[in-house]
Amino acid sequence: MTGGRKIEFAAVDWEAGAPRSIFFDDIYFSGEGAGEAEHVFLKGNDLEARFASVPRFTIGEIGFGSGLNILSAWALWRRVRPANARLEFLSFEKFPLRAEDFRRASSAWPQFAQLSAAIADAYPPPAPGFHRIDLGDGASLTLAFGDAGEMLPRAEARVDAWFLDGFAPAKNPDLWSEA
Repeated sequence: MTGGRKIEFAAVDWEAGAPRSIFFDDIYFSGEGAGEAEHVFLKGNDLEARFASVPRFTIGEIGFGSGLNILSAWALWRRVRPANARLEFLSFEKFPLRAEDFRRASSAWPQFAQLSAAIADAYPPPAPGFHRIDLGDGASLTLAFGDAGEMLPRAEARVDAWFLDGFAPAKNPDLWSEA
């Protein structure tokens, strides 16, 4: 953060055609990013069955990054959710992508084009704090811009599943501390 009033955007290298964090020297997603997100986060949390059986579900995420995990979960939610059910995302990001970098990164997944456009169109300014976006379809996203260690204690939520995806622990040890 710069003087507590503005968030530092992620510094991204696009040389390989996909975003790589310059600061953390790590990739945002691999070539099979959508398949990996499905395997690790959706199937790993048994979300298809869990989504289909509840009126409300909340996903917490450390490391919003390119938004791939949220896009994957939201697409699944739209397919299997009960009528009038709600999905809440609460995602923490210390160094968010710029809106144009978010659009460029999410263009790698044409199956999520409509969903990523909805997020990109409502992408919040680089200000610290909680930014709520109504996604439609009974879903909303709260993007918490700032250090997760500082923001998590300020969050009020009952989280049903966590997506822990803040770069590799060796690259981002501060995020993976015991606290």
